This record gives sequence, C-alpha cells and structure tokens, in this order.
Amino acid sequence: MGYWLARPAEQRLAALELLRESFNPMPTLHNDFADFLRSLNERNVRYLVVGG
Repeated sequence: MGYWLARPAEQRLAALELLRESFNPMPTLHNDFADFLRSLNERNVRYLVVGG
C-alpha cells in the first residue's frame, strides 16, 4: 500500500483505469439491446435478463 501512496495521484488514477478496463465483469451490450433496456427502464417495466 505504501508504494501506491507514494505515487502521484495521476499515476494512481491511470493504474486504476487500466485495471478497470482489464477486469470489467460486465460485457459491453450491443447498442440495440442497450436501447431496449433503457426504454424498459424509462417506462418502469420490471424485467429479468436470463442468459450469459
């Protein structure tokens, strides 16, 4: 922990961004599917996404 505390904030943030991009547990959604889910949310529709 001391190593990172000794680094400048910009370097710590850059490392955090790299880790976030590398280990993103959520896959990127296809634009049409993302729009569909957004539309459901705007209309307060309850739904369950099944699959993987």
